[in-house]
Amino acid sequence: MDGVHTVEASGVKTAGKRHMILRLGVVVVACGLLLGALNSLANVFGSPYSPRSLRPGRGIFALEVLAAVLGTPGAWALTAFAASWVAGVVCALRWWAGPLVGITALLVADAAYYFCDDISGYAQGNLIEPLSWAALAIPVGALMGTLGALATRPETWSILPALAGPAVLAVLARRSGSDHIQPVPLVTTYVTAAVLGVFVLASWAVRLHRAKRIT
Repeated sequence: MDGVHTVEASGVKTAGKRHMILRLGVVVVACGLLLGALNSLANVFGSPYSPRSLRPGRGIFALEVLAAVLGTPGAWALTAFAASWVAGVVCALRWWAGPLVGITALLVADAAYYFCDDISGYAQGNLIEPLSWAALAIPVGALMGTLGALATRPETWSILPALAGPAVLAVLARRSGSDHIQPVPLVTTYVTAAVLGVFVLASWAVRLHRAKRIT
């Protein structure tokens, strides 16, 4: 009977690992696709210069702003952070797996962005540009992924890596997009960073409170 219970326990453990890997894959791919595809499609349908623009020659203001915000370095760095943070919360990811999650999320985003650009006809296929961004995704994804994973730790010091996400978004904010949508993208980025900062502080406080109750 002990052998049967051992086999059953092993089977449950294996199934649990498979489910965790599946959830992790969904999180990473979803974060990457959300950034890359959304950034590209906002340009494709919102830009007044796109062959598939919903308003040729005029553009769609909201989509232009969205594309400008998502196209900044801070938004891409934040995606690596967010993917690792969500993976840590949903999949109980170990902190040392954070770099891999961050890198993978950015590589997926890079592939999705240029794929959507190519099939939509918004931009011609060019391997140099996506490969350059893919190379940059490795150090950026590793750093932000590590910070995102550390931000889920139940220790008090986790507030420092947790604030790195919104801080990087704010620090890397810059003027982007056409002149007629200024300064909305920059203001939107700063407001988003502030909201994320408040969310990070609140989630950190809740996590510490639960950890204290358990101990």
